[in-house]
Amino acid sequence: VWASVSQRTFASVPVKISLVGKPSDSCRLETPMVEPSTVRIVGSMEDVDKVACVSVPISISGITSSFSTKAITLNAIDVNGNKVNDVEIYTNSVFVTIPAYPVRKVKVDLSNIAVKSRSGEDYQVSVTPEEVYLSGDDIDKISFDSLEVEHCVFKYEGKAISQKVKLILPSKYRVQELPQNSVTVTVAPKAKSVEVSDSPEEEQF
Repeated sequence: VWASVSQRTFASVPVKISLVGKPSDSCRLETPMVEPSTVRIVGSMEDVDKVACVSVPISISGITSSFSTKAITLNAIDVNGNKVNDVEIYTNSVFVTIPAYPVRKVKVDLSNIAVKSRSGEDYQVSVTPEEVYLSGDDIDKISFDSLEVEHCVFKYEGKAISQKVKLILPSKYRVQELPQNSVTVTVAPKAKSVEVSDSPEEEQF
């Protein structure tokens, strides 16, 4: 009687957090942390070689603040995101921390933008992004709903021009998505409205 025995092998693979859902609009996430950051797996050499990481699904639906949890759902995953079933994970759980901070959405105010235009040249001023998310101490107590940009003068000569302009931020607040605290202001030709004329009525003879 012949029997084929697959050689079993061990490997250490990284643990990666798979976030499920979306947090509340009043909340932003920082990089999740997991302990341990690597785990051992065991299986046939063929199966172990397929494993790229151990994935840990964590629900963040509607969260408004940081939280930590003991995660017990661990899945061995290949490079294509498919589950590798025939391996054992030598850990029953990992400890996950999801750092989050509260934010408040405010509009970007362009009242400090001035444009010097050639006579007769129509233009429009826009900004990207139009809204930003403020964070900082007592963010839920702020009484304003917009942030001004610094004074800037554009010389408009009929072609679109863009420039980075800094936001005027109170000292204790920040905009996490804008490390330089700058937005992009664009002065461009004004979009012409297309007038649709009514079809002439047929004359009756």
